[in-house]
Amino acid sequence: MKIYLGFTGNPKVAEFMQNYNCGWLFSPDNARNTQGISYILDNGCFAAWKNKTSWNESKFFSLLKKFQNYDFVVVPDIVAGGMKSLEFSLQYVDRIPRPRYLAVQDGMISNDIRWHLDQFDGIFVGGTVPWKMDTAKMWTDIAHLHGLKCHVGRIGTFQGYALCNAWEVDSVDGTNPSRNCNERPLRMFSEQQNIYNWMDIE
Repeated sequence: MKIYLGFTGNPKVAEFMQNYNCGWLFSPDNARNTQGISYILDNGCFAAWKNKTSWNESKFFSLLKKFQNYDFVVVPDIVAGGMKSLEFSLQYVDRIPRPRYLAVQDGMISNDIRWHLDQFDGIFVGGTVPWKMDTAKMWTDIAHLHGLKCHVGRIGTFQGYALCNAWEVDSVDGTNPSRNCNERPLRMFSEQQNIYNWMDIE
């Protein structure tokens, strides 16, 4: 499972990331020099939703034009928007080069996206935290069944990393590993140790 971290200019973090094959998560408001590290592109919709501002389409396409060697880009979506989010994403899919991921949101079920998966290279599990953690394994299984990859966004705890790893999620993004260059969870993943040894779950 690959971990992507929010961009920081700290050279110590960049060195730490390279040691553990992490990548950057770039957004329209947070993207600079790649520092030779792989990256994914966020569309900025979550930040706009969180800050209660309008999503800036032009800033997203500027990001897309500037950083073209991405591992994947998240097609614009509506946070927790269900079918409205899917309809919104489908308006943009043809304007965005591959590889591109479809963001699934609260209220969506597998049949909602089944007939559109050939337009995407992966599934991005967004939405609210409870819904995300309740459905992430299902979305991962669906993605793999269709030969796609699955990414879970905004994983904020070590337990969340461990669960996604156990569910065979292909990649996640979060910030915990980069705080003070804490390498403990990354070392566990890279050495394929039993992650449940350091978790308070059974």
